[in-house]
Amino acid sequence: MLEENVTEADVNTADPSARVRKSSRTSQQPPHLSDYELSYDTTVTTEGNLVHYALIADSEPIEFAQAIVDEKWLRVMQEEIKSINRNETWELVKLPDNKKPIALKWVYKAKINPQGDIVRYKARLVAKSFLQKEGIDYGEVYAPVARTETIRLVVSIAIQHNWSMYQLDVKAAFLNGKLEEEVYVVQPQGFVNSKHPDLVYRLKKALYGLKQAPRAWNQRIDAFMSEVGFEKCASEHGVYVQCCEIEGKPEKLIVCLYVDDLLVTGSSEKLISKFKLQMLTEFEMSDLGKLNYFLGIEFTKTEDGVLMH
Repeated sequence: MLEENVTEADVNTADPSARVRKSSRTSQQPPHLSDYELSYDTTVTTEGNLVHYALIADSEPIEFAQAIVDEKWLRVMQEEIKSINRNETWELVKLPDNKKPIALKWVYKAKINPQGDIVRYKARLVAKSFLQKEGIDYGEVYAPVARTETIRLVVSIAIQHNWSMYQLDVKAAFLNGKLEEEVYVVQPQGFVNSKHPDLVYRLKKALYGLKQAPRAWNQRIDAFMSEVGFEKCASEHGVYVQCCEIEGKPEKLIVCLYVDDLLVTGSSEKLISKFKLQMLTEFEMSDLGKLNYFLGIEFTKTEDGVLMH
């Protein structure tokens, strides 16, 4: 029992959970929560009013356990595995005694258009490259890409000559790059071979996440561009130019390469169509049509030219 000289204020001081003082300061939403939906719980508890922060319904899963229960993410994971097998990226083998396999991780991304609408879902099987050791699992890693300034220049040239501009995307581009090193990876989570769970995959081609993956892919696409008649720009190794004659008229085709994204423009629609067909024959590719949204830049056609923003 409480003694008679103990007041209510003393009780509240002795037991902080009995009453919590509310701050008089005006609360503001942190800027990093601007992309979140906020809902406020009106139930009063000993901690006061609770605030819940919830991601939008179509947010990307962080862990495999979250993705496996969702049909749309399961479907894109299956597509990724099929793409890897179709490219003959790996083979199931017994791990040599002197080798250590590299762990893999699923990465999920919901691709959006300039209006903020989700247009497709992607799942990537990524190697944990921090486990790689230089000289053992990889050597050279550098791969050139077209600079933003160069892309602006090519767009300017196309506008001056009234050339059409197109964008292409090579699906699972890194899976086309051949590896020179001997690299082993564990079987991916959710897709372990039930008959041989103790085996590992030896990589014949690169996986996303490997330190040498960009270089392996660049060597592959660079060799292909040379085969089909392109010359690499001496001062900008991410730009390729093809000059030829069609019906006695000199024509020119310019391609800007940024990893697996290509900006294509030129003086001849026939030459552009021929290049698209060559790419489609050699690689699994998406033709995204006229240049609209490239490397985070939106291209809007106006009366005065093209607005980049």
